[in-house]
Amino acid sequence: FIGSAKVSLRDLSSGKVRSLPSKNVPLVNENGQGIGATIDMVVAYDPPANAAPNPNNPPDENATVDAGGGGGDEEGSETVPDAGPSGSAGVPSSSGQAVGVRQRLPRAQSRHRLVNKPQDFQIRVRVIEARQLSGNNIKPVVKVHVCGQTHRTRIKKGNNPFFDEMFFYNVHMLPSDLFEQNISFRVYNSYSLRADSLMGAFMLDVGYVYDEPDSS
Repeated sequence: FIGSAKVSLRDLSSGKVRSLPSKNVPLVNENGQGIGATIDMVVAYDPPANAAPNPNNPPDENATVDAGGGGGDEEGSETVPDAGPSGSAGVPSSSGQAVGVRQRLPRAQSRHRLVNKPQDFQIRVRVIEARQLSGNNIKPVVKVHVCGQTHRTRIKKGNNPFFDEMFFYNVHMLPSDLFEQNISFRVYNSYSLRADSLMGAFMLDVGYVYDEPDSS
């Protein structure tokens, strides 16, 4: 046992949001004392089809309506590239793989200018480096998968490989569909041909990146 944390699910259970980000939640020991560590997580809920909102809950004053014809909830339909300052974090799981963490931000004003019809988009993903990868004599490689397209970095050596490679993904689809697409990062040890060659994975949706401050 290392530490534990509690997160209120009030907004999630009321149906106000479908994604509940919790950032820098302090961990405590069995005596309820802080251990100086934090965890980032997102709890997501997908309601059943035709689920009606709870009439006993007050209306969400922060709800917005997508001028392009999307839904009116905070999760809504969403779109692309380069993460801004907030970014996302990978939380190691007990298996050693990284668990993708997302944080939903208020919708960017630029989204309201998007027309709800198929358009050309370009997603740019820059893989900079990896740090403190586990293992000895490893040769890491990163595979990035977006909208059915996969690119991979050059194979590097060591536990702190520096890649600094840019990938481009050109797609043609509805903005609302694009926002729901996932960007998947998977790190493999190319030196190993066994089933455990996957060293870690991370995933976030395109809409989250598009909503980041200063995203292009």
